[in-house]
Amino acid sequence: MVGPNFWVGKKIFSGELRLGNNLSTKEYVPIKSEPIKSRAAQPHLEYHFYKQLSPAEGVPHVYPSGTYNAVVLELLRPSLEDLFDRTFPLKTVHNRHPADNAHGGFKADTLKERYHKIGDTKRATPTEVLCESHPEEIAPYLCYVRCLDFFEKPDYDHLRRLFTNFCNRSDFVFDYQHDWPRKAPLTPISTAHTDLTAQTEPRDKPSYTAKTSSYTPPTGS
Repeated sequence: MVGPNFWVGKKIFSGELRLGNNLSTKEYVPIKSEPIKSRAAQPHLEYHFYKQLSPAEGVPHVYPSGTYNAVVLELLRPSLEDLFDRTFPLKTVHNRHPADNAHGGFKADTLKERYHKIGDTKRATPTEVLCESHPEEIAPYLCYVRCLDFFEKPDYDHLRRLFTNFCNRSDFVFDYQHDWPRKAPLTPISTAHTDLTAQTEPRDKPSYTAKTSSYTPPTGS
């Protein structure tokens, strides 16, 4: 239990994020908890941040209790990654790594060495080559931002025009309507869990995100 109202159940994400249940309202909530004796405990820091931000709209309450520090947040619907499988249409954004082998199969003795090899290759690859499969506006955009001085203010009007021209050329309707609202809404939990002590779901199950907002997830099967 966390406090008098929250029952702690199975893990739903990495670390110590678990699916809980508000015994008063019967709503599902994600609960992040760590033992007080943890060498790098985080909930107590989040607790103080949330206290400083409250009572601002969208900031959740925090519920420390007993031998654990805990933060209780609302449970959201599936993430954008779950809804779109990391791929958006061109109007929204292009897949970050359209190739199956994004980093060329680099091998190294250590992770640090591998990152150095990847960085060296990226720096040595001309912008035109990096962007050859993308719309023609991407290359000049990258060239422009790469040449900016650290304290130089970007010409945002120029950058916006690049992509506005692309939208016009592609006959996209500039309606501020994104793709994710048109996806069929999903319940925040793939299966209604009456037994919150169930084992952890396999890794290929949809993940769910914890966020501070005023949305109340639907319940039921």
